[in-house]
Amino acid sequence: ISAINAGTGFLSALTVFTYMGYLANMAGTTVEDLPLEGPDLIFVSYPAALSLMPFANLWSILFFLTYILLAIVTLVSKFCLFVDIIKVWDD
Repeated sequence: ISAINAGTGFLSALTVFTYMGYLANMAGTTVEDLPLEGPDLIFVSYPAALSLMPFANLWSILFFLTYILLAIVTLVSKFCLFVDIIKVWDD
């Protein structure tokens, strides 16, 4: 599982920085001069990259559905941790 996690992170980084290089090339500037950082990477660069792919709507829906599910799983895990702490403390 950890190898899949690391591979997914590597693929995500490769995708983002490849697209940023493409954007910089199209704008005639360097990657450092692009105004993309922080949340802009996920909410600007990924949708822009997905819009260039065939079946862009499908890929965009899948991407944001995955992002929403990731947020839900994170919230559930935090809640479970909180409940476990309360149970241990109560005993």
